[in-house]
Amino acid sequence: MTMGINASMYLPFSNWSVKPCHGEPAHGYFLRLVANEGHYSASVYANEIGLNGRRLTPEEALGTLLKLPINEDNKDTLRRFSPIADGAYYDLGGQRLRQRQMSFTTRRFCRACLADAPHHRVWWDILAFRKCPEHGTVIEDVDVAGQPIGWWWADITSDTSGNPLAAYAPSQADWHARSLEALIVERLTASPTTSWTLLGQYQLFEVIEACEYLGMWLGNDRTRMIPADPMEKLAVGMSALEGSRDDLVAAMHAWFIEMVPSQVRRDGKMESMGWAWNAWPKLPGTEIGNMLNQASNEAFEPIGKMGKKRFRETGDFYAERALSALAIELDIRMEALVPLARHLAVIPLSAEPWELDSAQADALRRAIADLIPSSEVTGILGLETWEWQNLVGSGRLVSFGHFALGRMFIRSEVEGFVKEVLDKVPVRDVESVSLRSFGRRKGLSVDAVLIQALDGKIATVRAASCADLRAIRVVAESRRRLNSRSVVHAPEVEVVTMAEAAAMVQLNHGTVSRLVELGALERAAGGVLRRESVLGFHRRFASAQIYRSTLGCMNFEVEDELSAIGVSTCFGLRNSSAVVERSAARRALGISCDPDDARVASSDLWEKFRAIAIKRCPMFTLPPTITEVGAKLRTATRKVVVDVSVDGVTGAISLGFDLHPTLTSRRWKIFEKRETEIREALGCMEWKASEDGAGWRLSWVVSDCGDLGSAADALSGMHRCFK
Repeated sequence: MTMGINASMYLPFSNWSVKPCHGEPAHGYFLRLVANEGHYSASVYANEIGLNGRRLTPEEALGTLLKLPINEDNKDTLRRFSPIADGAYYDLGGQRLRQRQMSFTTRRFCRACLADAPHHRVWWDILAFRKCPEHGTVIEDVDVAGQPIGWWWADITSDTSGNPLAAYAPSQADWHARSLEALIVERLTASPTTSWTLLGQYQLFEVIEACEYLGMWLGNDRTRMIPADPMEKLAVGMSALEGSRDDLVAAMHAWFIEMVPSQVRRDGKMESMGWAWNAWPKLPGTEIGNMLNQASNEAFEPIGKMGKKRFRETGDFYAERALSALAIELDIRMEALVPLARHLAVIPLSAEPWELDSAQADALRRAIADLIPSSEVTGILGLETWEWQNLVGSGRLVSFGHFALGRMFIRSEVEGFVKEVLDKVPVRDVESVSLRSFGRRKGLSVDAVLIQALDGKIATVRAASCADLRAIRVVAESRRRLNSRSVVHAPEVEVVTMAEAAAMVQLNHGTVSRLVELGALERAAGGVLRRESVLGFHRRFASAQIYRSTLGCMNFEVEDELSAIGVSTCFGLRNSSAVVERSAARRALGISCDPDDARVASSDLWEKFRAIAIKRCPMFTLPPTITEVGAKLRTATRKVVVDVSVDGVTGAISLGFDLHPTLTSRRWKIFEKRETEIREALGCMEWKASEDGAGWRLSWVVSDCGDLGSAADALSGMHRCFK
């Protein structure tokens, strides 16, 4: 039997004799009122009074409690200590906190505080609040059996088994000492008792992030991988920030001296900081981030060589270091020398330190001596400058910038290009027109006509009397066919889009773009990639993540685990974008074939699903095989991303899709506006609350062929709802 309370007619509680306490948020006070009504389940009670008991937010609890006839002072207390969502932040007690810095999934508590006064304190919900400053006790989040206590349990003083949570501990005489937790309490209660010289001007979310960053940096050795737990060394970060700016600079200076060898410090600040540089600044656009950057410069400058700039990838740093002597010798800017060296394959694929040998230096000297400006290229091609610009954009010609004379080209490559084109075109005595005439008639530029000719879209012949590209002429038959609008089935160049390439090599779009910049993938005309270059890359290289199951580690540990067995990453790509040579990984792991090899990753069900999905939802790119660690299906615009995995035993296909206000904010805004419509459209999928209770995880498991069509429809529905 239910209570049947109508929220519009009755007050949500019949008794409000208990009053809000100092530091108590609305969701904590709500629990005490439910318990005072004689109920143990706050979720059931919330449902009965018209609230969402499964996920009662602080705002919803506050709105309900303000209806009670309690005095304004008590209402002001609730307003002050209840976090109110504002975009990606919470407004709390005059402070701002990022939503990820607070947790309302399960209850956190201090046993000694509960013994002093049995009510919840809002600062316990801040994840960085790890130790009670008043009692020196650890903030707990599980009961004596190791089980978390959900917010559905209304009794603040006991766990779900009836065991008391309160345990007396004396207050510390100096509990206002300079700790992060003491600062948090002082900020939220507006009762400053400590002078914070350095931190007084910054918002609370900035202070917490600075403590996380400095704690992971100054509290650990110099490493290339970011430490796993950002909360573990919060006290170290706070100790560096609790004093003056000079104290902060001294702490950073001491770390550089103790943790970084002098030879490494001479290589620059980036090399000295390791992962901390790649993650720098952790607080982009905030005032405290700028302050930390300036302080680190002051700490490093007296004992190391300051780098001139930040590098996009670690491999770029090693490239400049190896080429620095040659750049000085030839008086060439580094911005000009590095792309030239990368084009000549002088720079290695791995992001490891390397030295320039004499043969490589000679190759660079010869290439530099062979450089010519655009004006000379015009003479070799036999075309005006504006008539061949698109040959550079399409990758037929390669230019190099930042030279004193502007864009430069390697003469031998330009001459080789002309020879290659002329050798492919036959000399025939047939009716033909020049590239310029054909272009004028068709409204095309000369280079656009030439690219179509090179791609085999129009038939061409060559005049034997000319030795440059002016010798290329369009066959009149091709002109007549185009003029008459008849369909010409010319052979197309095998190309793939960026999204298709990302699916083929199982890397994200940004990593594929970087590989194109590095020359590892070959671009074709029109912003697409040559399929053969993508396939060739895929045969030789693989995402390091496909070996995660073989290594038996988490995704953020893959790079370290591979490095430990002698497998280096390539192209300077790190973390989730890391790429390795397949042969090196197989040799080190002692396996005969890669995890994504069709011999081990093939699945009849996946192949059938892929064939159906390609027709029904072509906006997604689907890889031919799925490894044990799964993959992500992305649309070309990358606005919709779906997780997919294939069970290695049963072959069942699992599709997963996340909706979360923080992790997928764009999708969440769409979901909030069209929730009814989306729930109806995707009602066939299983909806499960996310781990933190803030969002949803949608899933669909395909176990037999009968589900394939419905699964493809679900995939199409996700795109239709969130595109």
